[in-house]
Amino acid sequence: MTRESDAMDSNLDAALRTLAAALPPGSSVPVPRDWLLAKLRDDAAPTEAHTLTLRDAARESGYTADHLGRLVRNGTLPNVGRKHSPRVRACDLPRKPAAATFSRSAVARAIASR
Repeated sequence: MTRESDAMDSNLDAALRTLAAALPPGSSVPVPRDWLLAKLRDDAAPTEAHTLTLRDAARESGYTADHLGRLVRNGTLPNVGRKHSPRVRACDLPRKPAAATFSRSAVARAIASR
């Protein structure tokens, strides 16, 4: 987690704790839908603007920092930093698909079922 997401989580936690503290023990109260959606929307908005260095973006996306740098240079990925110190928005990152994994037992079952 990042500092920004930690701060957002603590803000939402604080709001929910305040709500819970107002309730008598053992009681339950429905949370107003509009209030909850507004809190979640307010807390989620800064995440979209969260910027990362190419090294941090590489860890998050699964692509290498060099590849992300090429994407920034050719304009595929917007640079929100400076020319020689690129930064990218977390919401703009491409995500590398997870590699398919095969287990020996799954392969043996597939062969045996033929």
